[in-house]
Amino acid sequence: MLIKNCQIIYLDRIEKGTVWIEDGKIKAIDPVCDIEQMDEVYDANGLYLAPGFIDVHIHGAGGCDTMDGTKEALCMMAKTIAKYGTTAFVPTTMTCRISEIRQALKAVQELQRKKSDGAQVLGAHLEGPFVSGAALGAQNPKYLLKPSMANYQSIVEGYEDTMQEKLLICKEEGGHLLRWPFL
Repeated sequence: MLIKNCQIIYLDRIEKGTVWIEDGKIKAIDPVCDIEQMDEVYDANGLYLAPGFIDVHIHGAGGCDTMDGTKEALCMMAKTIAKYGTTAFVPTTMTCRISEIRQALKAVQELQRKKSDGAQVLGAHLEGPFVSGAALGAQNPKYLLKPSMANYQSIVEGYEDTMQEKLLICKEEGGHLLRWPFL
């Protein structure tokens, strides 16, 4: 596929050009090729062409939420955000029952291992239950846990390969940072 007459967004500039895409990936920018030989040629008529976005913290989209805990919910999220230029994402959990978090991680892991019809699932972002009560935001205080390896393992056991976001946790007493072996 060739997209011609587009405004290509680079890291530090925007330039008019042509982009050759093969097997879903950019093969060349401003390629030297015979346009007549291309299977598909699109004239962007000066519209902007940008790389896909990656959302590293998203709870829901398309009427679905990560905490719905199903592949179907994640697929709907993937399809919805792809319509707006997101090509990959990291579904984010909430502070709630461990069983609910594990169900969400299971769905993330299942979809991460297969392709979706939308944005690609990169892994999970575990938001809570290790959150400071002073910075709780929308998290439910009923399900806060003390940070410990035992508590962490009780949540992620079997889903370690799914975890994308690994944060330092601030110990409430004294403000010391804990460094866990997985960081």
